[in-house]
Amino acid sequence: MGWLYNFRMATRPLRRKLRNFIVRSINVSKLQRAFAHSDQPRFILMLTPRHGNLGDHAITLGELKLLRELYPDTQVIEVSRLLYDACKEDLQNLITTRDIILIQGGGFFGSLYPESHDARRKIVDDYRENKVICFPVSIYYSADTHGQETLQRDKKVFSLNRQLTIMTRDEVSFDLAKREFVETDVFLTPDCAVALATDDFMPANEREGVVFVWRSDEEKAIDNNVLPNILRKLPQPTKYEIIDNVIKKRFNENTRSPAVCQQLAKISAAKVVVTDRFHGVVFAAITHTPVIAFSSIDTKITSGIKWFSDLPYVHLVEETEAAEELLKLYLSETFKPDSAVIENKKHILLDSLRKVIGKELHK
Repeated sequence: MGWLYNFRMATRPLRRKLRNFIVRSINVSKLQRAFAHSDQPRFILMLTPRHGNLGDHAITLGELKLLRELYPDTQVIEVSRLLYDACKEDLQNLITTRDIILIQGGGFFGSLYPESHDARRKIVDDYRENKVICFPVSIYYSADTHGQETLQRDKKVFSLNRQLTIMTRDEVSFDLAKREFVETDVFLTPDCAVALATDDFMPANEREGVVFVWRSDEEKAIDNNVLPNILRKLPQPTKYEIIDNVIKKRFNENTRSPAVCQQLAKISAAKVVVTDRFHGVVFAAITHTPVIAFSSIDTKITSGIKWFSDLPYVHLVEETEAAEELLKLYLSETFKPDSAVIENKKHILLDSLRKVIGKELHK
C-alpha cells in the first residue's frame, strides 16, 4: 500500500487547492445572492466572529439589534472574518461606494491581536471611498517595537480615509484615538452588547450562589492563586460555578444567539458574579446581577466599567480581601436592580449611531 500513501502525499497540495477553490466558489455565490437583493445603500458588517468567544458574539448581536432598531428598512450583509479572508477581492467588486462599511467592535484594535487588526486596517485602506465605521472598541498598543510600529502604520492608513469613524468603549481608548488619529472622527459609547439588555433575563426564581466568569488566555493579569483563595473562603454551603465566555466551539449566525442567551440566563440566576473578563461585567450589568471585577492587562475593565459606575452593585477590586467582603454581602442580602441605568446606556449607543450614520442613508 506504499504507492497509495505516496500518491496521497504527492496530490495533497492539489487536493487542498481544489478544496479551497470549491469553498471559495460557494462563498462567492452566496455573497452574490446577498448583494443582488437591493440597489439601495446597504450596511456591510465586516469581521464578525465564528470562534468561541461569546462576548464577541454578544457584540455582533447587539450591533445587529441596533441597526434593525434604527434602520429597519436597510439591508445588512454580514461578512464573517472567515468569509472576508476567503473573498476579500470579490467583495471589492460587489461593494459600491454608497454602501456603509461597519467593522466588528471589541478588543482586537491595536497590537494585541495582530492578524485581526491587520484585517481591520486593510478594510479601512481598501474602502477609502466608503463611509467606514468601527463599532465600539478598546484600543491597546504595547510599548515595545511591535506595538509602536503598529500604531504608526495605523496613523498613516487611517489618515487616508477621510470618512472613517472610530467608536471607542472606554475613556482611555477614546483619549488615545483622539490624540493619535487627529483626522478621524472619534466617539465614546458603551459596548454594543449593552443593546441586548432586556427584562427577559430577570430570573423567574430566587437567585442562588456565585458564578465565576474566569479567563485563561493572554489577557489574564491575575495570579493563579486568586481564584482558589476566594473559593476556600466562600461562606459554606455556597453553590458556585466556574465558567468562561470563551468556549472551545465554533458558532455561526444560527447557533450564536442561543449560546449567548444561555450564558446570560446562567449569569442572571446567580446572586453575584466574580470576573476578570470585560464581558463578564457587561453580562452581569445587563442581567441586573451584582458583579465583582478584577482588571485585565489592558484598560477594558478598569476604564470600561465606568459606564456602570452609577450601578451600586458593580465593583472593581484590586485585592482578594475586598472581593471576599463583597461576596459575603451579596450572598446574604437581596438588592433592587435598576434597569433604567442600562436603558440609558443603550440610548447613548443609539444616539451616537444616528449622528454617525444618519445622513448617509438619505443622500
